[in-house]
Amino acid sequence: MPDLPESEDLTLSKEMIERSSAIAYRYCPAEAAKAREFTDEQLTRFVAYYGDDLVTFPDGLALAAAEQRRMESEWRAADAEKVAETMRVHGLEHPRPRMTFPPDFLNHDQGIGAFFNPNEGVEFMLGFNHVLSALSKRGVGLNEDESRALQGLVTSAAISPAFVRRLVADSGAESIAETFLMRDDPPDLAFEFLLRRHKGHFYRKRYPTLSLRRGDASKTL
Repeated sequence: MPDLPESEDLTLSKEMIERSSAIAYRYCPAEAAKAREFTDEQLTRFVAYYGDDLVTFPDGLALAAAEQRRMESEWRAADAEKVAETMRVHGLEHPRPRMTFPPDFLNHDQGIGAFFNPNEGVEFMLGFNHVLSALSKRGVGLNEDESRALQGLVTSAAISPAFVRRLVADSGAESIAETFLMRDDPPDLAFEFLLRRHKGHFYRKRYPTLSLRRGDASKTL
């Protein structure tokens, strides 16, 4: 490939930061710091709205409606001119970003947990009713649905250790140790082993998943 003209450097940098943030942040620490700062601001607003960093919803429709209301409240509190410009640029009918959830998510009725991981953003987990009931039993009398839910919680590559730790902080790790038949080890030790066994990629250096769009008013909302 031919050498890239210097005049294209800024354009390429902008596209990399907007479309490939995980790669760009490796080489742009200042941009990564901005993304982390913005994530901190989002966490503060999430907790201010819901009253906690962990929220439980009965079903997908309830979660989607609550998140739409939350985002709309944030946009209404932002600069009106920037909101209007963002709505015009993106063709939005309402003062909130477009939010799409798959049908399986919206129709789920076994409880959904929403946790704002300060490093990763909002995480959702289906089947949350079984998770909570399983943890509350402290390792005694778990049924098949509860054991399966805890297996999913621990082995899922998408659920962070921070999410699991947040749950264990309230209910203890006894049920997790029992689910994985680690009865001869202290529950806390078994728990730490399982996190590293199944979620080792979270213990490597990670970068923000948020993309910052330069010149886009939506990044300030």
